[in-house]
Amino acid sequence: MRAGVEAPRRRPYRLACGLTLVLDLLWVFYVIALWCHGAHTSRRTFQQMEDVFEPVPYVAVSQNGEAWASPQENWLTSEQWWTIEDYTEGRRYYRYSEARYYRLRFPWLADDLADSLLVEYGDEYGCPTVTEYPGLDEAWTGEAVNGDQYLLFRLGDQVWSVEAETNAPLAELLPQYAAVLAEFQ
Repeated sequence: MRAGVEAPRRRPYRLACGLTLVLDLLWVFYVIALWCHGAHTSRRTFQQMEDVFEPVPYVAVSQNGEAWASPQENWLTSEQWWTIEDYTEGRRYYRYSEARYYRLRFPWLADDLADSLLVEYGDEYGCPTVTEYPGLDEAWTGEAVNGDQYLLFRLGDQVWSVEAETNAPLAELLPQYAAVLAEFQ
């Protein structure tokens, strides 16, 4: 070093330069992906159930409400739906139920999704109750302090989350939900 002779740059130096270049390219790809996702307008457009031409996983909680559906796009799901059942009286808007249906591309993620939804429900509504029902891999029910109820089902790679404001026990609709999940499997 004192003689002014540069130290030879051998394999570890070149490997570090190559890895730094790869890391820089990954960051560039990440920033571009974030920009593209932000530029993509992901507004949820709901259509009345009668106007949707493909099959939608849906069970009516109330007989006098209107049903709305919106397909969702997600790279982890091959099919994803958000359905809402509501009605209006004059200028007041009431929501009976809201359901989110997921068919995952990777079936092993279904347990993780169900667990994360259970944690979310546990934080908002209280402790979920495990419910056994033939034809479903897993099912949970729960009720909030204000009377809202929720159901969470899992069948294979499908997860279905339902929240409803109803006086009737939502668990009575388990046979209908299980039949719809079996039909979509």
